[in-house]
Amino acid sequence: MAIAATDDAVWVANHQSGSVSRIDPRRNRVIKTVPISLPSRFRGPVAAAFAAGEVWISDVTLRELVRIDPRRNRTNHVSETRPACGGMTVYGGSVWIASGCDQGVVTRIDTDTARVSARIRVPGMAFDVAAGFGSIWATTSRGLLLRIDPATNQIIGRLQLPDAFSLTTGGGYVWVVDRETRSVLRIRRTG
Repeated sequence: MAIAATDDAVWVANHQSGSVSRIDPRRNRVIKTVPISLPSRFRGPVAAAFAAGEVWISDVTLRELVRIDPRRNRTNHVSETRPACGGMTVYGGSVWIASGCDQGVVTRIDTDTARVSARIRVPGMAFDVAAGFGSIWATTSRGLLLRIDPATNQIIGRLQLPDAFSLTTGGGYVWVVDRETRSVLRIRRTG
């Protein structure tokens, strides 16, 4: 399950039903359900973000990015982003997606054109991405936390962790869920 918010709605990705629910926060009620892919017990929408006036959804079943126009509740598939099965973040006029399926790639998509502007190769499968402190951060299946410079699309730092999975940034730190140690790691950024 993933969530994104716009000025007038909260969008919730329903992993197993293959849909996204639009919730009116004033009425606290689902006002529309937008189908994305076929229902599946283990697949479906896994990440959501809001950028350039659209809701962006990463879907494991389709292995691609889907944009939802919130004015019409209609979808537009961005198939050149395959695979798009992992986490997603927004930074610098781009949506960044972790491949999350089988390739070691973080994909950068220009929000104006909905076209891939960079593919950054990473060691192992890319699980999740987050933006913070002027960088893009990514976790991989090899237990790595990577720092990517969005100006050059190059990896500029790496930290080995037992089993880094999902992450976020905030309060001056990068926060990483480590599955092996069953803990949340607080990592001070440098530079």
